[in-house]
Amino acid sequence: SASTLLALQERGQQKAPNALLAFADPAPVAFASNGRRAGESGVLGGLPYSRLEVQGAERAWAPGKSRVYVGTAASEAVLKREALKDYEIVHFAAHGIPDGRAPRFSAVALAPGGGEDGLLQAHEIRHLRLRARVVVLSACQSASLGEQIDGEGVLGVSQAFLAAGARSVVASLWAVEDEITAKLMTAFHKNLASTGASPEAALRRARLEVLRNSATAHPFYWGAFVLNGL
Repeated sequence: SASTLLALQERGQQKAPNALLAFADPAPVAFASNGRRAGESGVLGGLPYSRLEVQGAERAWAPGKSRVYVGTAASEAVLKREALKDYEIVHFAAHGIPDGRAPRFSAVALAPGGGEDGLLQAHEIRHLRLRARVVVLSACQSASLGEQIDGEGVLGVSQAFLAAGARSVVASLWAVEDEITAKLMTAFHKNLASTGASPEAALRRARLEVLRNSATAHPFYWGAFVLNGL
């Protein structure tokens, strides 16, 4: 996206005081098509390995520098109450809901409650205020949660986080396997925290760790996640 690139180049790089804010395995949320996606309403199920994923991520960072919410606590209301500018990394291990007809309604599914429906939609994300070095969308097809626009890429959830202030976004191109994704993301955070690597280099090293295991060497397990941004 040309417009996003210009915005990122003009953005300051002041470091946030805390390391990690993470949301995982939100309580099941019902979603409706609202007339936009006929036949696509339903209830999203649990993601048990996502809890291990954010626990592994939390261990990678210095004690007291992370905050992790799981289950009913991993809610849209809690996210909107958090001081998001205080975190270097914001990590979502949750379901993604695409809306190709109306990309502003593509969403990350969090837990409902507190006056919120649990669907953190792209048009809401754009109004968040972030200072994150990287937002991680550990969700199926999160890189394609939106509509492809010539010259701008995919307008949707990833682009909305960049517009909200993130320097980069890690997202998946296809439906990923829950257990192996937890291992890949734990490795990503370890590489990011212990080596001081860039998000791009940390993701590459995590992919190589999964690739070197013969049981998970197929690109299906390690190739889905890509980084957008700077």
